[in-house]
Amino acid sequence: MARLYLTVILIAICNYYLQFTVSCRYAAGEIAVRDSNGFSRKLRVDLPAALPAGMVSLQEAETAANFPVSLLLPSYFPEGVSPPPVGYGISPQEPHGITAYYSSFRVVLNPEPGVSEPPAGFTGERATIRKRAVVLGQDRIDWWAYDIHFSVISDTIPMSELKLVAESMMLIGVYSGSWLGQ
Repeated sequence: MARLYLTVILIAICNYYLQFTVSCRYAAGEIAVRDSNGFSRKLRVDLPAALPAGMVSLQEAETAANFPVSLLLPSYFPEGVSPPPVGYGISPQEPHGITAYYSSFRVVLNPEPGVSEPPAGFTGERATIRKRAVVLGQDRIDWWAYDIHFSVISDTIPMSELKLVAESMMLIGVYSGSWLGQ
């Protein structure tokens, strides 16, 4: 059985924000859906791909990490790379860090409480992306925010593309009621 998830987001005129997820179980294959006007649509439901050995799902990663991994992942992807990640890795030491593995790069999120800028001994070229201090290294970009050490790493993607990936991860911010504002 495959599970089909549909997330619906409604934004009303009064600025109310509602989000809910509909979860249904279907056998893999094609199903026919008929709407209220009598139009028939065919949907294809595939079984989810098995995770590579040693990797976990997003839900398992977020449970282990104790922070919302999905909010911190990139929204920009170089040509040929698409979300979601192939899988996630969990570091064994507490607090647990998370590595999101994409087809040609990886994102590492390691909790480092109290660290908000590149440590003095961290080697690499100092730069700024979106007004945030970053360290450009060999095939990687590192920065610190919200008590998390962020890294984007790839030996196949050019640095210009890695910068765009990193920039897309810096678009979240502290706002009233956010877990980041606590």
